[in-house]
Amino acid sequence: MVIFIVLVIVVLVSILTLVIFTVLVFTKVPFVKTPNHVTQMVLDKLDLSEKDIVYDLGCGDGSTLIAIEKKFGAKTIGYEISPWAFFLGQVNIARYHAKTKILYKNFYKQDLSDATVIFCFLINSVMDKVGQQLKKQLKPGSTVISFAFHIPKWEPVDIIDTGENTKISSKIYIYKV
Repeated sequence: MVIFIVLVIVVLVSILTLVIFTVLVFTKVPFVKTPNHVTQMVLDKLDLSEKDIVYDLGCGDGSTLIAIEKKFGAKTIGYEISPWAFFLGQVNIARYHAKTKILYKNFYKQDLSDATVIFCFLINSVMDKVGQQLKKQLKPGSTVISFAFHIPKWEPVDIIDTGENTKISSKIYIYKV
């Protein structure tokens, strides 16, 4: 019986490892949580209401969306394709009794045109493709907030310096479409 249980655990861990590896290869973006103080810096800059629709592309555990929902009452929707981060997001939604929705979908294949605000913390190598998608889909006046990575060929209307010296960046880029 012990051998059977060990075998089941080894198989499950192997499957989970394979899924995580596949997601990393497919997305090229690891799950890295946006630091809470950075989320707070963004919230302090925003003037949102319950009329706003906020998407987080690669939302991870959903904590940024939940914070936005709780502070402003905005409709918040996240896209996440990492199984572990998606699971953590569902746990956080339940924990904080949030209305935030996290969808286990690839945001590249989604219509984001109803968004008034897009938040993302991705990686430099995908930002050009993200910028192209947002330029095609978003309405004029929409806000795009990118933590750490700028969107090539876009001019930010504001840059928040978090005051951190990290290997990636210490900046939050805010754009208007």
